[in-house]
Amino acid sequence: MELIKRSKKKWPGLELVGVDIQKSNDQGLVQDGRLYSFECFQKNKLFDLVLANPPFEVEKLPLEIKTIIQKLFPNHGLNGNVFNRLESTMMLFNSLLVKPDGTLASVVPISLLNAENQVSLRRYFADTYHLDKIIYLPDDAFGAENIRTALVLLKKSASKKHTTVYLAIDGNQNYITKKVGSISRKKILDGLWQLTDISSTKISNDISIIRNNISSNQLKKEGPGLPVIHTGTIFNGSLRFEKMRYLEQNTSKLQYVKAGDIVVNRVGKSIGEFALIETDEEKFLSSDSVLIVRPSDQTIRDILINKLKSADFSTYKKGVTTKYITKNDIYSLLS
Repeated sequence: MELIKRSKKKWPGLELVGVDIQKSNDQGLVQDGRLYSFECFQKNKLFDLVLANPPFEVEKLPLEIKTIIQKLFPNHGLNGNVFNRLESTMMLFNSLLVKPDGTLASVVPISLLNAENQVSLRRYFADTYHLDKIIYLPDDAFGAENIRTALVLLKKSASKKHTTVYLAIDGNQNYITKKVGSISRKKILDGLWQLTDISSTKISNDISIIRNNISSNQLKKEGPGLPVIHTGTIFNGSLRFEKMRYLEQNTSKLQYVKAGDIVVNRVGKSIGEFALIETDEEKFLSSDSVLIVRPSDQTIRDILINKLKSADFSTYKKGVTTKYITKNDIYSLLS
């Protein structure tokens, strides 16, 4: 019920219905949720947005539910394999609650997107709804179960646009979505709802990591010279300009930081300390004790910052006397 309280506070005009089930009386709730959806449908009680997170399991379909399905969906070729999956039949009934131009957002197992025995269900929804988005969720989205799931957003409209596909990445306290591709309308109608290369998509492919070859013994504490970001320069998410070091001469092989880069300390007591480079901080160099991480876009940058905030670098330290992390350790945060 906490979700309903928060939703009403944020959107006061919403009409919300919820059921709070306590362990002591859960056996007393006997109405099948599919029958509730059917009753609402009969009374024309429909909604702009329907959120669903059904259980995933095999069942022997109750005769009453099967009879309703055969009455409401007689010409769509829905087969026995659809009837045997609780989440599949619940998706059918949940879709009855959606107003024209409304949206059904449902968590589904990956098998609903790619299994051959669910193709008739996918084709039905492709014919009658617009599959607006597919968002692949992290394997641990539901705790230790490690169930591969996705969130599908079906819009009750005649749109013929393609379907956009996203990855949801755990960004510490919330999820951040990254667009990874799209699926043509034709493929959606054919029941082909999964990107062929989704399993190999990693956000670690969207960053580059630079390490300049500037050792500590080349640096001076005071200018003149080229300002260099060193381990002591990075503190509490910012650069301390008074802690800059200076290099007397530059070579063409050295790279300067750019706005939007993230600099990360890779050695010593401040291992893992990082800062985001602002526009007025461009054109600084960095020493070999600092990694320059260059994300491809703002979304990847936000994901990386959240990962760095929550990272436990004690598991990455490799040195005996001097602790350090490597480029691969940063990549592994994003894999």
